[in-house]
Amino acid sequence: MIKLTNEQITSTMVNYLNGQAAPNQAIESLKAKKLPIKAQYWIRRVLDKIERSFKILEDTRQELVKQHAKKDDNGNPLIIMAGFKKITDKAKDIEGYEAAKAGDFISQKTAEAISEACKISAEGNGNISIENIQDFQKDINDLMTTEVDLGIEKIKIDFDAWEDKRYDVINGKEMDLLLPILKE
Repeated sequence: MIKLTNEQITSTMVNYLNGQAAPNQAIESLKAKKLPIKAQYWIRRVLDKIERSFKILEDTRQELVKQHAKKDDNGNPLIIMAGFKKITDKAKDIEGYEAAKAGDFISQKTAEAISEACKISAEGNGNISIENIQDFQKDINDLMTTEVDLGIEKIKIDFDAWEDKRYDVINGKEMDLLLPILKE
C-alpha cells in the first residue's frame, strides 16, 4: 500500500519559493503527459487521493492555527497585517487603524476592512499570532509526521514502454514526485 506522511503529501502538492507556497507544477505537468494508458490511469488515481488528503490536511492545519491563536475578547484570532507598511490614510476612520499601521495585533474583521479600504491584496490579510509557539509546533509536528494510507497499492510501471516515441519523457521533478508511489 502507498503510505505517505503528511509532510510528503505537502511536498507533493506544494513548492515553497521565497517562503511562499505555490502549487507544485510537476503535478499538472505529469497529468498533461502522454503516458502508457495503465501508467496514466494509476498515476492519476494516486494524485487524486493525494490531493484529497492534502485538502483534509490543510483544513486540519488551519483549525490548529485557530486553536493556538491569540484571541480578542470575542474569541477571534488576532493577526498582524501582512502589508502594514502599505496602509494609507484611506483607512484612518477604521477602528484599529493606528494599531495596524504600527504593526500591532488587530482583529481579522479590522484587517479585512483596512485591506479593502487600502486596496491591499486580500491574499492573506495578515499573520495570525500564536499564543504558545512550543505547543503549536509540537501539534504541527505530530500532524505532519502522521502517516496516511492512500488505500492503493504501489504502482508497477513498465518503463520499457516509454521507449515508444508516442509517449512523453518524464523529467526529474516528475520522477521525484512518482518515486514514493512506485514499486521497486
